[in-house]
Amino acid sequence: MAQQEILDRLEQWAQRVTADSENLPEDLSEDELRERQATCYADYFTLDGGWLYVAPDDPAMRERLLDEEGMSPAFADLVLAKMRELGAPGNA
Repeated sequence: MAQQEILDRLEQWAQRVTADSENLPEDLSEDELRERQATCYADYFTLDGGWLYVAPDDPAMRERLLDEEGMSPAFADLVLAKMRELGAPGNA
């Protein structure tokens, strides 16, 4: 994916996340919030029929989440699991 396409995708994703955040229930538990956050990240990194960078089973993707995105290991693993769900056949 070209750099400009990535920037456009990031801008669209940020707008969607902002809109979704404004509609969160006030009584959302910490676990539910983490699930939603992980799904948002996974949505960004998962394309229809592919991945923005690499597949969630590629160790480089986990390293990217840890090093470049600053995620904790547990949260990175949750994002990877959500990526697998979103990228599963029938979910694209």
